[in-house]
Parts: sequence; structure tokens; C-alpha cells
Amino acid sequence: MSQRSRDVQVVRGLEKRKACDLCHIKKIRCDAKKPTCSHCVVYVAKCVYTPYIRKRRHEVQVQSSTLADEPVAPKPAPLPEPAPHSRTELPPTSELVPHVQNYFANFNSIFPLFDSKTFTAILNGLESPKGPDAVLIAAVNVILALSYEPGSTTLPGYDQATCIENAQSRINHLLAAESHDHLLRIQVLLGLVILRQGTSPAPEGFSMTNSLVASAIKLVHRLGLQQSRTNVQFDAETSLQRQRVFWIAYILDRDTSMRAHDPPLQQENDHDIPIFESTPGYGLMSFTTAAGEEAIFDFFQARIKLAQVQGIIYEQLYSVRAISQPPENRQQTVNRIHGMLVAWFQHHVPVQLLPENLSTEVLALTPSFIRQLITVYFTYLSCYLHIHRVGSHNAEWITRLVNYSQTILFPSSPSPGQSPFTPLLSQESSTSKDVLLVARETAKLFRLVDRTDSSLIWNTGCTYISATLVLIANCLTVSEQGGDLDEEDAKLMEEAMQFFKGLADEMPHFQTLEKACAELECRARIARTRHTSGKWPEPNRGTGTGAAWLETEARKSAGFSAIQLVEAFTTASVKPYQTRLWRAGQ
Repeated sequence: MSQRSRDVQVVRGLEKRKACDLCHIKKIRCDAKKPTCSHCVVYVAKCVYTPYIRKRRHEVQVQSSTLADEPVAPKPAPLPEPAPHSRTELPPTSELVPHVQNYFANFNSIFPLFDSKTFTAILNGLESPKGPDAVLIAAVNVILALSYEPGSTTLPGYDQATCIENAQSRINHLLAAESHDHLLRIQVLLGLVILRQGTSPAPEGFSMTNSLVASAIKLVHRLGLQQSRTNVQFDAETSLQRQRVFWIAYILDRDTSMRAHDPPLQQENDHDIPIFESTPGYGLMSFTTAAGEEAIFDFFQARIKLAQVQGIIYEQLYSVRAISQPPENRQQTVNRIHGMLVAWFQHHVPVQLLPENLSTEVLALTPSFIRQLITVYFTYLSCYLHIHRVGSHNAEWITRLVNYSQTILFPSSPSPGQSPFTPLLSQESSTSKDVLLVARETAKLFRLVDRTDSSLIWNTGCTYISATLVLIANCLTVSEQGGDLDEEDAKLMEEAMQFFKGLADEMPHFQTLEKACAELECRARIARTRHTSGKWPEPNRGTGTGAAWLETEARKSAGFSAIQLVEAFTTASVKPYQTRLWRAGQ
């Protein structure tokens, strides 16, 4: 091949390149997502494409004319620099120790991501002449971020947001194959997943969480944590730590996949790690109730068992194979998984910690334990709503809810040939009664969520929205059937609308969802008014009565089309349900 041919090949390669600078340099496939590709999200890098083709074409042509025998390769662009405000050093060990001890006494004692003895030994090496490496700096920042609780004191300059930024800026080192401490890298990635789950559920944040989970599972397999035979090569303490890290990766993988309706990355038939009994300080909670009773809760084992049920829900109800099964088989599967959830709750949750007892027992529990307990309850309640396919995650159910509310707002007859609308929640159905009970329990449990705890709010908010929609659906159904709505349900809906309004004022990307919730809640109030004395019984709802009030409220509630309402609640395509959506006059 002539020198001229080699030069032409180089130039053509440059002309056809579609990857961003980072993906091109690291030689990985770029998905070209806008404004930031998936790999740049993981590496916390600016996603740019440097248009230097013409300049390099000139350089290649000039150099090939002077150096006939040496093809010239283009110079790679530099790797992205760490975030400009990220710290490259750590505070003195004496300042770190109290916060690290607080982390192990609280968060880690419930969700044992790190081993205290191992990490204490690492901290003792911070004063070495070489100083801490990037992975260790990331680990310390993750621990500081996880130790944060509303109202707690933090190191100056190391608030939770800063610590997350410091850890994320070292993603390159966490994923580098030459890094020496593989287990610590996985722990840091999993810690970032936990922290990212407690941040605003914007699309780019959710995408990054999925990428972090995928990277962690890949490293788990590379280190062989999913195989028992690899653990026997280590001493008992190290082997136990490896098993804990595997199960935490397993839990977070299933939790993230359920939120995204994606299959879990860690398959059930691709590991043989046994579920061990937890120990004090590592998942086993011993506490004294407000009544003075001693009780034990193996939180970590309960969370593993619930994660197994989450995997079964996807495999048997949401996978491609499960969707194609006959309706009668599907209902049998729903009943079987329903029994699994009931059995999990009865077997693992102490009676002293039942949701209805938390308001009285709460004084005897640590804030960290309460937060984790509320989180696992909301995970359980989310599983329940998922198996019955109700809530904001299910486009078909949302479509039925919107259609049913359309009959309230626009009571004209449907178009010829259109099937009549069926009630959302049958008053005689035991399943509907169970779903409604779960929705009420969810809404009541959300009262215990600290409104200043943004992390816990985002972890539980999606399930809370689904529960509110079930309450709205029940209000529509009861009103249309001429029944009386439970006053407690009306109060729970009122609380939800007030909370969503406050959240939308702070979070602009939440405004559309808040308006959609308000729209449906308004339709539920219209339905209730039609079947009562003609006025809203609560004084704060206004004094309008009869047809005039009803007309005013209906006009307020006409801001969304049916399709817009469905799109507001779910990212699923509405095309399969579009023919079932209608408005007055259509």
C-alpha cells in the first residue's frame, strides 16, 4: 500500500467519526445522545465533538509530502478533567474519624456497604507520604455523604452535594482496569448509586444511576463476587465482606430495574451466594420499643428477600415472555406473587414496627433506622402496586383513569362503536379493596417522611404519586356509583395536592406532573360534588354551589388533553392507547 493510500485512509476515518471526543479517545461506542451521551454522563465529562478534520487533513497532506515513509496519527484530545470544584485532598484524619464513626454506627449498621475494621485500617494509612489515591478519596467522600442526615453537622466545605461531586469526579479511576483495590471501587460505585437514588429523578440523573449500576455489576463479575468458589480463597472476614457487597449490588440492581421496568443485570441463575444471617452492626437491628419491649429485626436479610421478589415480578409479569401469557395464567401468577409479598411481610417485619405502629414507636428508634424502614416499606408497597398494574408506572391503567375522568368532565356519549368505560376499582372486588388499602397506607406512611429530607422524598415520591392516583380513581368510582367518599381519603388527597404544589414551586421539571395530578384531583372533586348536596363540604374549598360552581371548576380543569395527561405520568409511548382516548366533540 502506498503512502498516499495510507494517508487517505486516515483522513476518511476522521471524516466518518461520529463519536464524541471522550468515546473516541477511550475507543468505546458512543450512543450520540443529546445533550450528553451515556458515557459522558458516567464519566461526568463535557460531551463535545471537536471539528478538527480540515486542520488534520492539511497536517496529513503536508507531513506526508515531507516524510514519505511515516504515516502520521492524529493527536488524541485530552481526557476530561475532574469537576473544577472537586477537592484533591482530604481533611485531617482527626476531623474525619467522628463522621466515619457516625456512618458505621448508623447507616452502615443497617445497610453494611463497608467493613469498619477494613476501612479504619485504610484511614490509618492516610498520613502516608504518598497521600490518598483517587479511589480512596472517592470512598471517603461517599461515606461522608451517606453519613449526612437532616440537621446533622458536616465538615466545613464537605456538605452532601459537594461530597457526591467529589466522588463522581473520580469515575475514571473507579472504572480503570489498573486500579489496585477492586472491592473498594465496587463499594464506591454502589454508594454513589444509593446517593443518586435520593436525588431529583430528572432523566439525566436516572440515566446516570443505571450506568453506575451496570458498571458495578460488571466489576462484581470481574471480581467473581457472585461465585462461592472464589470466596473460599479468602479469610472468613474478607469472604463475608465480599458476600455483603454482592448482595447490596443485587438489591440495588433489582431496585433500579423495577423503577425503569428493565430486566435485572444480575440474573438469578448466575450466582450461588447463600443468604447469611446478619450480625449486630451489620444489618441486624436490636431495639427497645416505646413500650419497653426488646425486639430484633434482620433488616439486611429482609431487604435481600424483598429484592428476590422484585426480580420475580419482572420475570413473571413484565418480561417479554410473561406479557404473552394468557390472561388466566397471568392472574394466577399475580395471586402467587401477592402471596409471596404477604408472606415476606408477615415473616420479616416485627409487629412492633408495623406501619400503623410507627407513629407511636418512632421515639424509640434512631432517625437513620426510621429512614431505612420507611424506604423498605415503600419498596414493598411499590411491589404491590406493580403486580396489580396500577399507578403512574402503567400507561394502560393511566389511560383508563383518564378516560373514566373524561366521562366526569364531559358527560356526553362516547363516539359510536367505542366500548363503554368500566369502573377503575370495583367496590365488590377483594383485589380492588386490597389495592385501595395499600394506597391509604402509603399516603399515611408518607406523613412520617421529613419534608426537609430531599433524599427520602425522592426515594418514596413515585410510590406516593401512584397511591394518590389510586385514591383519585376510588373517588371517581365511588362518586359515579352514588356512594359516599371516606372523609379520610379526601384529606389524604388534599395533603398530596398541597405537597405536590410545594414541590413544583421548588422543582420546575416537576410542574407538569403536579398540574396533571391537580387536573385529575379536580375532576374527582367535580364527581363528588355532582353526587352530594351540590357544594364542597370543606370551607377552604370555596363557597360556590350547584351548577355555577361545577361549571367554574370544569373550566379550570380543561387545560390538558387526554393524551397530554397520559404523557405527563409515564414515559411510555401512548400510541397503543391513543385510539382509546377521547374528549368532548371528538
